[in-house]
Amino acid sequence: MKQIQWILGLIFLNLFYVVHAQSPEEQTLVKTRLVHLGTKAPIHDVGLWKDGKFEELRIPSSHFPEPVEYVGPNPITFVYLVENEAGEKRPVPVAQAYIPEGSEEVLLLMVPMAPKKTSAAKSEKGEDHAGAAPHRYAVKVIDFSPSVFPDGSFFLWNLTGRPLVGVVGEVSFQAEPNRHLILQPDINGKPKALDAKIMYADDASRKSYTSRKWFLQPHQKFMMVMTADPENPDSYLLKTIRY
Repeated sequence: MKQIQWILGLIFLNLFYVVHAQSPEEQTLVKTRLVHLGTKAPIHDVGLWKDGKFEELRIPSSHFPEPVEYVGPNPITFVYLVENEAGEKRPVPVAQAYIPEGSEEVLLLMVPMAPKKTSAAKSEKGEDHAGAAPHRYAVKVIDFSPSVFPDGSFFLWNLTGRPLVGVVGEVSFQAEPNRHLILQPDINGKPKALDAKIMYADDASRKSYTSRKWFLQPHQKFMMVMTADPENPDSYLLKTIRY
């Protein structure tokens, strides 16, 4: 679980959630592929409502799942099933995500928010008590289209709060705090071990300097997430997720 803690920094980025209904006139249609990732833990019992039926989504937290083809309203509304007193299940919106125009594939990072309290209900003894509604989710949408994040590349995300500089293979970069960039080293169509030399840009002492190998094949692509090391200000942590 400690390896997943990097994602908590996403809460402070431009995350959003929407759980209000929209009229048909407000909706537009979109065709894309969805890749879901839970940020704290796998997310269960959340999905799409299609033609009167619930379609649960696979939302892991440690790896990217296979993309889901989606054709429908934009923004996309995610729902959770709630059972009423008659035993009937109805969909309740728990999150909404707007897909940028022209995005062939998007990554949806889902952060659980505090649940809202429902209206007071009566217990068997006639006492009032408040129930908890399903979790709501903030959603960060990232364009994962092949033209944006191609095979043979690294999606580098700097969540350390400090600028990073370095070289991966022959590609040099400067990554500003809370920003991401694409690195596409030249591997000549073959698997290659690339020298990745990285440090904090504001570290005059070079104590944060690291040198390691990043392995890449032509058909692969990776998300590389850097976060600050809470136990060592002269270091950073690296989380690698293979697509």
